[in-house]
Amino acid sequence: MKIPKDFVTSAFIVNDGKVLLVHHKIFDMWFPPGGHIEEGEEPTEAVLREIKEETGLDVELVGEEKNFDKVKVIKTPFVLQIEDIPHDNRRKEFHHHVDFIYLAKVIGGNLKHDPKESNDIKWFSKDELNNEKIDENTRYLVNKAISLLK
Repeated sequence: MKIPKDFVTSAFIVNDGKVLLVHHKIFDMWFPPGGHIEEGEEPTEAVLREIKEETGLDVELVGEEKNFDKVKVIKTPFVLQIEDIPHDNRRKEFHHHVDFIYLAKVIGGNLKHDPKESNDIKWFSKDELNNEKIDENTRYLVNKAISLLK
């Protein structure tokens, strides 16, 4: 059986040795800001849009991009992963999110929490990651992101 797949994007935004996470309304967990890639969007366009919507921040994605005659090399994701997402909490059915995860640095905007988007937003240092609402994968990637963007 083929598992349905959605394409999503997110980013670990690093600033002053901390990473910004959003508290997800449905999963009651802290994750990097992000969301679904809309029809016609490139992953990099989608992640910039999602970050602005969820945090109010303008960011610069880390990585190289290059344009050739008929080819555009977009910024390379920090991580590309496939996540099991349950359809709802009552059933065992699930689908996959193919997640283009980027690294980003703040270049402007004003941090603001939009209660329609998440329960909360917060900057986390490495010392603040022992939180039952941060899963092992997110904790690992936050540590790696902070180490790379000191």
